[in-house]
Amino acid sequence: MLKNDINHFYETTALLEQSRFAELFLATLAYKTSIIYFYKTNKKMAQLPSDFKKTIETIMFCENGWGIRFSTLLDSEKYYKNQYGWENDFSNAISTYLKGKNKSIEYDFFHDAVLIQFTDQEISEIRSLYDEDILGIVDHFVSLVQNFSENRSHDLLGKESEREIHKQYIRTGPYTWSK
Repeated sequence: MLKNDINHFYETTALLEQSRFAELFLATLAYKTSIIYFYKTNKKMAQLPSDFKKTIETIMFCENGWGIRFSTLLDSEKYYKNQYGWENDFSNAISTYLKGKNKSIEYDFFHDAVLIQFTDQEISEIRSLYDEDILGIVDHFVSLVQNFSENRSHDLLGKESEREIHKQYIRTGPYTWSK
């Protein structure tokens, strides 16, 4: 493995083609998403955050080694050399998968996410094609995508709390502390 000029590793070989990665990524989103619609059936929704490309960028450029860990899932050499091209190819792979499986999408404006319906059987069939090592890596990757995307809500709620504390402080005046 070698480092490039922006201090990221390259010449790693992805074990998954981009189309397979897109399929496994979406199925794992559905597998890990707690949103279950259609209560009397076995259908789940993959919740693809609208900012998933930015989130993937955050993950891949993090200095803690995630780029190396996830190089088995995606072509990191192409990602680091031509990120725009990789993102377009990944978007096309997702679009091709959705069209090929006749999957419709919905947009959830509350969570800023694209919703894609999967059955438990579809999820199981897709995930059964991979060994535990790959599933563990994609589960970690999907968890990060979900967590980073949820940070906006968390950050906004934190800012609102700080504003309320600040308002309360202004109303009551500064406190003096005695020793």
